[in-house]
Amino acid sequence: DYIMRGKHPNLYVHDNGLIYAKGKDKPITWMNSSVDGKPVIPRSGYIVEFNSLWYNDLCFWAELLQQNKRAPEAEKYREMAIEVAASFKHVFLNKYGYLFDYVDETPNWDVRPNMLMAVALEYSPLNRAEQKQILDVCTRELVTPKGIRSLTPKSGAYTPFYAGPRRERDYAYHQGTAWPWLTGF
Repeated sequence: DYIMRGKHPNLYVHDNGLIYAKGKDKPITWMNSSVDGKPVIPRSGYIVEFNSLWYNDLCFWAELLQQNKRAPEAEKYREMAIEVAASFKHVFLNKYGYLFDYVDETPNWDVRPNMLMAVALEYSPLNRAEQKQILDVCTRELVTPKGIRSLTPKSGAYTPFYAGPRRERDYAYHQGTAWPWLTGF
């Protein structure tokens, strides 16, 4: 409700039902390292994990309302979730079988683990075949024995080692290093 009423300083619900985030000048996602006060990865616009969580939350809230015999309210959130699912696929799903990391003026094609949330959460806007394609891409591009990479090695920005002075480490932080916590997804 807070976001839908436009009270959040960085998150907005657009007419297509998706959450839009302003993150060009301020780091707002878990990929939050910054250098000289600017985000290293300025993720802005429609962010895949934000919208995966948004869809999941709408479905969960509709279910809670239904269980508490508040059917008219539950129907409102179910209808919102249906709209979000359609918009989610239209905005994020690309022809190569994975999800864009974020979409602002143009889509970001980087293969990153953030798309795993659309597969792992209880409520997904994707069907089973689409989920499997995403898992296949992530398994092929991101899985390591130590965790899930934050960026595919095929990217020109890939930096596999978190080493060196602080500035170098801040640039490398989310550009390919493996994160064990992502394995949970």
